[in-house]
Amino acid sequence: MEINEYDGYDEVVVEGQTVDVYTVITNTGDIEATQDILLLKEGEVLDSREVSDLEPGGSRFLPPLQWHTEENEAGTHQLEIQSENDSVSVDVEVLDAEYLSLEDRNPGHGDTDVPVDTEIELVFDRPVHP
Repeated sequence: MEINEYDGYDEVVVEGQTVDVYTVITNTGDIEATQDILLLKEGEVLDSREVSDLEPGGSRFLPPLQWHTEENEAGTHQLEIQSENDSVSVDVEVLDAEYLSLEDRNPGHGDTDVPVDTEIELVFDRPVHP
């Protein structure tokens, strides 16, 4: 079976969050097939999904493969989605939760405190009744 596309994943998470990896599997063989699709990190199986009775040429969208991150896993990690015949690698950055302030909890937007200053203007297109 071929991992013909991965349909998104969480590129940046905070320690303790779960990484979801979405994928579509295609049977490129000539007969109906059943295989386990694995999510690995450094050779360790984190999660798996069985794809059963997939007809030749058929594709199936899988429920997300998941990695539940823990404390002390901050850094960049390479995850591998693997079938018996194919594999795809993705990089995930895990941020250290201990060093993040509330303003930083939007991963991927720097590692310093950023003041938030927002003005909101309410515009009504009809009269407002209390």
